[in-house]
Amino acid sequence: PGKNVFIGSYSPDSTRITFWANTDGDDEIFPANADGSGVSQITFNSVSDSFPDWSPDGTRIVFTSYQTGNGDIYAMYSNGVSQVRLTAGVSLESAPVWSSDGSKIAYTMGNNIWRMDANGTNQVQLTFTAAVEANPSWSPDCTKIAFEKDNGTENDIMVINAWDGSGLINLTGGNGGYEYGPDWQRYTVGCAFPTATRTHTQTNTPTVTSTFTVTSGPVTGTM
Repeated sequence: PGKNVFIGSYSPDSTRITFWANTDGDDEIFPANADGSGVSQITFNSVSDSFPDWSPDGTRIVFTSYQTGNGDIYAMYSNGVSQVRLTAGVSLESAPVWSSDGSKIAYTMGNNIWRMDANGTNQVQLTFTAAVEANPSWSPDCTKIAFEKDNGTENDIMVINAWDGSGLINLTGGNGGYEYGPDWQRYTVGCAFPTATRTHTQTNTPTVTSTFTVTSGPVTGTM
């Protein structure tokens, strides 16, 4: 459809893809068949729409849009109708991805990884570093989130526990290289979100100490 085409995600049955491209002066979202045929445009906003991700049941797409002047997370049906704004943060929110059971969405806000229920409620910050952390990806059982982390000297792939951000593991660190775009093998094994509380204390420069209490539990919201 035009130059600067960026892949989004496959549909659950792998017969379709969704991507974004700049065809009219700003980015728009397009589904297509997996072989590249049957391309159709489903967003027509006068601002950038990007980072589409197909829901596990194939009925909805979550994406980033600048409709309010700031990048927020939206959801819509897979034909582009009924666009619903899910976030309203002061920082850019992007790269949303569904959990494999469709109950939660992980995303980047500012430079950190967050998650929320699929209807936009219960937004939880999972990482608190000064590094640039982006492009989250859920494990099939919803217990882990992988993402990329840029600490200024190298870009590494990290993994954390999905419900509270604990258990940080650096999968690729120490090689001085740049690794991007983590993704898990996609199959559904069932998701169970435990109730967990974690207190995080962060000290910045100049010395400002903030304490965050992260609490999560079973999903109750729906879109």
